[in-house]
Amino acid sequence: MFAPGSPLRLATRLKTGRRVKQSILFARSDNEAGLAAAPELPPDGDSSKKLLFKVTHGTYYAVRIPLLRSGFHRVSRDSVLPCNVVWRRPFAISKKEANSTPEAADDVPTGDASADLLKSASPDTAALLTEGSSLVPVSKRQWTNHFPGSYAHLGSKDGMFLAINAMKRSFGAAFDIVPETWVLPAEYEELSRHVQANPTVKLISKPARGSCGREITVVEGDSLALQRMLTFATAPEPPSGGIRPIRSKRWVVQRYVTPPMLVHGRKFDLRVYVAVTSMSPLVAYVYQEGLVRFASEDYNPQNRLAQLTNSSLARKRDASLRHPAADPHHTQATPLGDTPPASIHTPPESHEGSLSPAADPPTFVGPLQRWETRSRDPNASKDLNDDASWPRFKWSITDLKHYVQQHRGDEAWETMWAGIVDVILKALIAGERPISKHLQDYDKGNVYTNQSFELFGFDVMLDAELKPWLIEVNCIPSLESSSAMDWMVKCGCVTDLFNMLMIQPFDRETSDLRLRCEVDAAREELREELQALAKKAQAAAKEGEVNSDEEPPKLTSDKSDELSRKLRLLLDELKQRVAAAGGPPAIEHSWDAADFAMRLADEESYKGGYTRIFPTPSTVQEHSPYFSGSASETRNRDLWGALQLI
Repeated sequence: MFAPGSPLRLATRLKTGRRVKQSILFARSDNEAGLAAAPELPPDGDSSKKLLFKVTHGTYYAVRIPLLRSGFHRVSRDSVLPCNVVWRRPFAISKKEANSTPEAADDVPTGDASADLLKSASPDTAALLTEGSSLVPVSKRQWTNHFPGSYAHLGSKDGMFLAINAMKRSFGAAFDIVPETWVLPAEYEELSRHVQANPTVKLISKPARGSCGREITVVEGDSLALQRMLTFATAPEPPSGGIRPIRSKRWVVQRYVTPPMLVHGRKFDLRVYVAVTSMSPLVAYVYQEGLVRFASEDYNPQNRLAQLTNSSLARKRDASLRHPAADPHHTQATPLGDTPPASIHTPPESHEGSLSPAADPPTFVGPLQRWETRSRDPNASKDLNDDASWPRFKWSITDLKHYVQQHRGDEAWETMWAGIVDVILKALIAGERPISKHLQDYDKGNVYTNQSFELFGFDVMLDAELKPWLIEVNCIPSLESSSAMDWMVKCGCVTDLFNMLMIQPFDRETSDLRLRCEVDAAREELREELQALAKKAQAAAKEGEVNSDEEPPKLTSDKSDELSRKLRLLLDELKQRVAAAGGPPAIEHSWDAADFAMRLADEESYKGGYTRIFPTPSTVQEHSPYFSGSASETRNRDLWGALQLI
């Protein structure tokens, strides 16, 4: 995406549009030469005019670097300052969901340094570190990366299937886009009857809300493994006795796609990046480039690693190939190349204090420019093993396109890609129905959902007849990079998405701005003190000064107690000021089809590598009946009329 050695932070440039007169221009490697010709935003002098972004989930470079290079400043995940961009976890649409599915709750991510710090601090101190999210005023110019309900109805495997199945009951075979699926324990009896009637059926089971390939199992209908799983999924409590208890209460079991399409003997799936800039009305784009992820072994129905294409599993397998002694279960396998994939050296995590810059961008090691050239060369060979410097288990979608064109012909690729787009669009329409209802509920409160967007990762598999099957939809697709190709694809789709959103600078000057900055600074000072105490505690544990069998004491010191009292006073004062003002300012919700059509014209001007798949003349004509009865039907039809599509 960005050339090696290029500066982290560039001057902030502006672009013009029809609806939004001035917005931030995000630099790409292929437009940096013309960047200097764009007007420059005057340097920000104080916090009221700074371009701010907040990341509450993950620390992906593909999100951070485009923002930092365009003059944005990152604030801590608990900042009480209003931001231009918020990259957060999916909205929890109910208390039950927030408690049962950590991925859907907007709390501190588990398994990272911040979560560990909260566990080590006293309850009162931990509350201080996260308190205040309800005090952040919402601006109409703030963009948030999720729609309410997107995880519940698209991002979770069970929710996605239920939404698609509801459309299938109404519209029949048109929504036959996922393999036959059963959600356990609710559909235990249906699955049992199916297995009894088809004892040799091949199935794949996975936790309804799992990730990274964990606990995925390929089983046959009469196998002991399936019987154990069915028993566990329906038992009130996991049975005891020598069998590892099940972790997830809900499971999804799908018919195994067989025979799958193979490339050089390997099974694969596609990760297709889809940007939705509006859910009501529905506006969706597909990115021109994506990832093709291969299984780590030649296809063999009896070999689990030959049947699963998850990148996390492939990376583990890749490590065992290079260091077999570290893997007690290592068996000989044939890699796709002779050397490890091109890698990115990731610098340490940056200080996340209020308005602090992040670390330098990663340094590329590998044939970055060479990969760009190959991807654009229609005559380049696409043999898996012809270039040892390529990533070991991945292609780009462009590479797959060349392969299919060479082996099946141009028409086969066009038909296959059209089928993939159709599957994606139908899944979005299925999810749009329940999500639109959540949008209405959120709009009744102080949430401005017109400024939401979503970057989905659609996982699609092809059978031997090139028919696409939707496997799952990711609301939080990984934007980490394990190769130069990863970096180019992921950073490119995020940068182009930011450009489409027409993100505007805005003046956040309010009477309590100085107080909000003081709250952020005091919270960061407390966090730094706790981190210092945690390091001392770790050092003491290594030296044997602490009994490892005892629960470690909570982090505290005279200084941390003093900082906690200071932060509590500042937060209480901010609460009083917000209450005296009658709460956060109310958001006025309005809808105008002509104005929204101008917004789409701006998106079209700056879509970069994206192609709009809805609304277009052909997709509206084909898919408009599926919106009948939807909560957003009126808005959709008004927009189609404004665009002269109906």
